[in-house]
Amino acid sequence: MAKFTSLKSDMFLGAFLLALALGALFVWIPLDIDTGLVERVRRRNVIGDTLAPTAAIILIILASGSLILSRSHSQPVASFSSGLRIFGYFISVFTVTLMVMRYLGPLFISLVNETSAAELNYRNLRNIWPLKYLGYVVGGTFLLSVLSHFMDNGLSRRRVALFFLITFMIALFFDLPFEDILLPPNGDV
Repeated sequence: MAKFTSLKSDMFLGAFLLALALGALFVWIPLDIDTGLVERVRRRNVIGDTLAPTAAIILIILASGSLILSRSHSQPVASFSSGLRIFGYFISVFTVTLMVMRYLGPLFISLVNETSAAELNYRNLRNIWPLKYLGYVVGGTFLLSVLSHFMDNGLSRRRVALFFLITFMIALFFDLPFEDILLPPNGDV
């Protein structure tokens, strides 16, 4: 098997993200979301459920294309096994991120129930400030921090604070204009 000595880590990351984004755009969204980009409701156009994830995926496609085409100074991937190791790293990071996003809110409510006489139910509280942001913001901050550490071989408190702010602003961007939106993964809980 040929070695990929000319393959840069940025190119590998870009190709990986491009494959994930195309899979989400052409497989996940059509299979999971029933509405279109724009829907006609009571003689007026409203934003469909597909618009936000499609817009985000298009941005990911553009960013991954930029990574693939960039002439950065990243280190070359030494071999196919190194590429597989990087791929495994990304899979594990995304898996942990999704687990944090999915289970942090319910775990927090369980801890509150254990330490107090309360009988709280996460499903009833999942759209209450600040609980509705907990899993999304912590998981997003974790994801950005780990990927930044991977790319730059270092991480500062200032950068983690910036990632927290970015994730929180994205959550507010989707939550504030809409009255009854549930941030992921709260809709599935």
